[in-house]
Amino acid sequence: MFRQFASTITQSQSVLITVGYSFGDDHFNDIIYQALSNPTFTLIVVDFQGTRSEYINNLKELNDPRVIILEGEFFGDFLTFSDTLMPNFNSIDNNEKVAHTLNALFSAKTSNQTTEEAVKASNHE
Repeated sequence: MFRQFASTITQSQSVLITVGYSFGDDHFNDIIYQALSNPTFTLIVVDFQGTRSEYINNLKELNDPRVIILEGEFFGDFLTFSDTLMPNFNSIDNNEKVAHTLNALFSAKTSNQTTEEAVKASNHE
């Protein structure tokens, strides 16, 4: 499982979200610090205590913009994080978006609008 974890978070554009993890396990920490050597890796730490923890404070002291620490009563709370900050993927109707984009593309062809302009217009609505 450690190898799978390491393989997953060291892939390009990977994001690791930790919720309530105090960074007290050196085995996991080593893997996370290795992932930080990847310039496209992002680490999001959600923890009520946050930088009051020595380990999390050490991450903050890296001054790395890819390390995001959400802490305190509001941001460090799991329910706040899940209800307020995470997108609601259930409310996204992909079929409707695909139909809207296809309609915009079809309209563009009939009105000689470029495909790029049609997609941009579709995404702004």
